[in-house]
Amino acid sequence: MSNRTISAEAIADLERRKVPVPVSGVAMDLPARTSVELHRHDNGQLVFSSSGVMAVDVGHGKWVLPPQRAMWIPAPIEHRLVTLTSVSLRNLLISDSISGSLPTTCSALRVSGLLRELIIRLAEEPEQIATDTQRQAINTLLFEELRDFSDGPVFLPQPTSERMQRVCEALMENPADVRPLEYWASVAAVSSRTLARMFMRETGMSFAMWRRQLRLIESLALLGQGESVTNVALDVGYESTSAFIEAFKKTFGETPARYFC
Repeated sequence: MSNRTISAEAIADLERRKVPVPVSGVAMDLPARTSVELHRHDNGQLVFSSSGVMAVDVGHGKWVLPPQRAMWIPAPIEHRLVTLTSVSLRNLLISDSISGSLPTTCSALRVSGLLRELIIRLAEEPEQIATDTQRQAINTLLFEELRDFSDGPVFLPQPTSERMQRVCEALMENPADVRPLEYWASVAAVSSRTLARMFMRETGMSFAMWRRQLRLIESLALLGQGESVTNVALDVGYESTSAFIEAFKKTFGETPARYFC
């Protein structure tokens, strides 16, 4: 299957055709390996997939979003999106005039059952919202559900220096790589102590924490594509399936099997 790219101009044109209301929805069904070019919005955007897994890159970090998570991107932050599986994209564009209570930086949140239905209603069935009173009621309920933003395990911070980028890119290409900090220090041409400090300074995480986060994020992508738990555990660098399940449950609160039910 060939890759598909959606241009920033196409996204802008889609927005121009939306009715100018405080909250409007965008519904798109995208095949796997679709890329949406770097773009920005005049209003804030709540990014959500009712099915499928996608990655959102904003330069300083990457989010991997399964159907259980949504991401808030304030205007006018530039971002790009890649679908890791086929995705039912159901996004909301929220006017700056009413988004003051939402975070001023990119953030993720867990999607409750109610929030999921509100997003789908606004994105898929806007014509069925018959009156301004009904729209206001839906928007009020929506904002009640937009709480408890926490990037948690779906966010991977990206480094800024060239040396750190070289190390992190190599690890992202092979999350199962078990070589220690000392090896990667030689790749970066610094001491291991210096590399450890660079990780904390540029990502806010230790080397071990960052690599663990990378593995768990990669596991979300693979599990979302239907890979078996055993294969995923080995692919991302765990010595056993049970060790992976334990780490996954500790981070996400559920086993991999239940998380994607």
